[in-house]
Amino acid sequence: MTAVKIYNFMNYKDFINSFIKSCPNNGRGQLLKMAKFLTVHSTLISQVLRGHKDFTLEQTFKLTEYFGLNEIEKEYFITLVQYEKAGTHDLKNYFKEKLQKTKNKFQQVSSRVVAKTELNEEDKALYYSDWAYMAVWLLTSMPGFEDVTKIAEHVGLPPKRISKIMEFLFKTGLCKEEKDGIGMGVSKTHLESNSPLITRHHTNWRLKAVENFEKMNNEELAFSAPLTISKKDFGKIKNDILEFIEKTSKTVASSQAEKLSCLNIDFFDVK
Repeated sequence: MTAVKIYNFMNYKDFINSFIKSCPNNGRGQLLKMAKFLTVHSTLISQVLRGHKDFTLEQTFKLTEYFGLNEIEKEYFITLVQYEKAGTHDLKNYFKEKLQKTKNKFQQVSSRVVAKTELNEEDKALYYSDWAYMAVWLLTSMPGFEDVTKIAEHVGLPPKRISKIMEFLFKTGLCKEEKDGIGMGVSKTHLESNSPLITRHHTNWRLKAVENFEKMNNEELAFSAPLTISKKDFGKIKNDILEFIEKTSKTVASSQAEKLSCLNIDFFDVK
């Protein structure tokens, strides 16, 4: 899913050129990245986008992964290339009709997506199985993350993986399609403390914290303090932490989305 709507195009080269221009720095370096992804010389990419050459179907299929297209977008993009390569009027018409049918299919799917206020148990199980689902969802609330490729670059995951996550987020109403690309749908999720998924949720983000230790900067914070303490003061500190969490929640509620961050707090008996 890209900020550039593929269904607005009847020429795949126009779509790719628009996609490149939508990238940071007006797409500088994108031709080289695309060439490396396809394992071809960048000259070939230029010849296709600015001349009369076309990508092979194998290269076309691989590019759907580069752009992070979902299944329906993938079908549309491949058909666009077939439409461009078609050598007869009848074959052109065949692929043109197929493009329209694929476009209609997308519109039908979009119209069926209804924002939910609560995930069902099956959706919760998938959503909390991997930190990436929540991270991608949160990023869609921030400016500059309106498409799959930008999200993929930020979290360090392949666009194909982000595209699959986006399909889930759209299906559940956690994300929605907006004029400029992807936007957040439902703005809150909640997991009860007695949920069987809570252990997985805590583990996901603590593992991310461990990953981050070696690359921490001065703006970030990590604190571990094994200690001995009275039972009375243990309770006092717990209450202080709960008050801090409540205060933090209020701050976050009115804060502008500019950074994707994670706050982990642990305070427990060592047994």
